[in-house]
This record gives sequence, C-alpha cells and structure tokens, in this order.
Amino acid sequence: MAKAFNIKDDPKEAARAVAYLTGQGIRQGKIRDLLGFDSQAKVSRSLQLARKEGLVRTEINWGPDPEIREQIKRLVYKKEKFDILRNWLNKLADGNRGVPFTDIYVVYSGSKDDSKDKRFQLFGRNCAHRVAALLEGVKTCAVAWGRTMQMVVAGIESLGPFLPSHDMQFMPLSGEPINHEAPGMSSTSLAEKIAQAFGSENERLVSSSRDHARVVQALSLRGVGVRIPKDCGKDADVIRRFVEYCKAYKKIFAPPEQLITKIGAVLTGVGDAGTSEKDPWFKEIIEAENLSDAELRQMAVGNIGGVWFAKSKQHESRVQEINERWLGIKKEHFEDCARRAAGGGDTERPGVMVVAIGKSKKNIVERVAGMTNFLIIDSTLADTIYDEAQKTLG
Repeated sequence: MAKAFNIKDDPKEAARAVAYLTGQGIRQGKIRDLLGFDSQAKVSRSLQLARKEGLVRTEINWGPDPEIREQIKRLVYKKEKFDILRNWLNKLADGNRGVPFTDIYVVYSGSKDDSKDKRFQLFGRNCAHRVAALLEGVKTCAVAWGRTMQMVVAGIESLGPFLPSHDMQFMPLSGEPINHEAPGMSSTSLAEKIAQAFGSENERLVSSSRDHARVVQALSLRGVGVRIPKDCGKDADVIRRFVEYCKAYKKIFAPPEQLITKIGAVLTGVGDAGTSEKDPWFKEIIEAENLSDAELRQMAVGNIGGVWFAKSKQHESRVQEINERWLGIKKEHFEDCARRAAGGGDTERPGVMVVAIGKSKKNIVERVAGMTNFLIIDSTLADTIYDEAQKTLG
C-alpha cells in the first residue's frame, strides 16, 4: 500500500509540497486552496522552511520515499477529480477496443489571466520532467511536431544534458510542409533537439556523438513532403517510390528496416479541427486535399501525428482517403506501439505519449484513448473532460 504523506502534521512534507507547486508556477492563493491551508501566510512559511532546510535548491530534495514524491506531484489536481477523470478515460479506451492508460498526469499551465504564450511555456516546462523521465530508458522514439511539442522540447532542453547509458535513436514521424514554413517546430527539428539534450552534439541531417560508449542519433526528413496531393492520387505509387530515395525515410517507413514498426516510444501532440487553422500541417492538408477549413472541420474531429479521425460514419471513407495520402506515421503504428507497451514496466517501451493543452483538445484526446499509454494534459483540459465524465456517469 502506498504511504500517505501528512501535510497537516508534518511541516517538512508541507514544505516539499509548497516548493513543488511553487516551482510549477502556481500562485500562493491557489496553493493555499489545493493544500487546504487556512491562510496564505502558511504557504509563505512553508516555502521559507523549504529553503531553510535545503529541501529546494536548483531542484527539490524529495527525500527517500518515491511514493511521497508522486503524491506531491499529483497535488496539482484534486485526487477525487483525478480518479473520476482516469476511470472515464479508461472506459473510453475500452470502448475504443484499445489498451488502458499506463498513467495520466495533469500539470499546471497558468491561470486564466495569463497569456496564451505564457500558458504554453508553463505547460511545456511542467511536462518536461515527466517526458524526460519516460524517455531515459528508450532506445527508439518517433517525434511529432507543433507548438505544444515545441514548448515541451524546450523544457527538456532546459533540463539537459542527459547522459544515457545506451544507444538512442530519435526520428521524425513525418516530413515537412512544402508550402508552409514551420520554423523550429517540425518533426525533424524537434527530434534533433531532443537528441541533442540526450547527448547528440551536432545539428547535421543525421547527427551522432560517441561518449560513455553510446550513440545518440537523430534522423532527418528535411526536404520530404508530408502528403500526396489529391490531384496526384493516380501517381501515388510513383511518388512513394520517389520519396523512398530519401535514405532516412526508407529506413523509418519502408522495408527492410521499417523502424516505425518497432519503435519503443512515440512523443506527440494532438490537433483539433476547430482551432488548428494556423498550423502549417493543417494548411497543407487543406490545400493538398482541395478542402476549405469548414469542410475539414465538418468531417473530422482532429488528428494525432497527422492521422485524422472522422466525426461520424458518413465521413469515414473520405477521411480514410485523406489518411491514405499521408506519408508519415499511420494509425496502425500508433496502435501497435501502444499494444507493445501495454501494462507498463518496460523502460525501453513507454509507448505512445500524448501531450495536450486546452479544452478544445477534449474530443480528439478521447478518440485516441486506447492507443495512448501516457497522457499528459493541463488542468483546463482535465476539467473539460472531467465535466463530461460527471454528466455521463451521473
């Protein structure tokens, strides 16, 4: 049985909790409410004690018990709400005929008064500890793109460099839009940045470094498009053969190696169809498929790593056609990776890790339940899912 920590009667445990929540960027008034303190002054005294006792330096001294550390980290979200949230998402995973979540984390992303940029930065920073810990045992990992991912990777970079004891290979799960620039947030760019955080020293197209008897490598799909335009559908086979002239693409997606079928982890965000109009990948699909923004929103809920999900059965065949022209990771790759990692316990295979911020991501997060092992979301999104669970479960 997990050991319970005692905030009310143990000043040091209260100090550790306050130190952690402060480090997450949470204001003292909110910390008072989360911990059930009778005054904000008690929050200030606990933080002073944490500093005096050396419980917080550049990082928190958690003490010898890992259970205490995990319970403190979960204080960002009330346990009663979290249990309902987790049960609901696992129910959806079961309904989707997939695997249960290995774990779900809720992290702080700022207050309603904070700007959108600040919320993304806070979320990325607060995700980074979790993601970096999950990546430390990984040997192969596919990396997605986008603003959320960019902030998470920036957080990981700020924590590094890490020194893994084994070889690591990071790879993009798609190419790059050919008509819309994505500076610093493409799959290739983010795979390279994570590799650098874990020891790869160069920014070459394929970069590696040897140190402590290990190689950390990032593959590149720069110059490779993300999809076959609908108007070129009759030439799809020729286009695919041409794309496979890129050695990294062939290594990732084509036999004989086809690394995407063996990866131990996928790190990805999700995109909803309603608020992604500024995303270069969203713009690319609109143009390549001869669609309007409204048409795509009408037929699709959103996507994970470029794989779109239909809103209803009447749209499934059209969405399937769109997915067939996608040149990156496929739905079955997500599902297979999640199944291989199901149950947890294998540090080389944490499986599919999804990071998501904001209430607009609710529907797509629920649709990918069953093909997600680790879900890291902010409290705004968690509350939105929780509210639906409460209404549905009564």
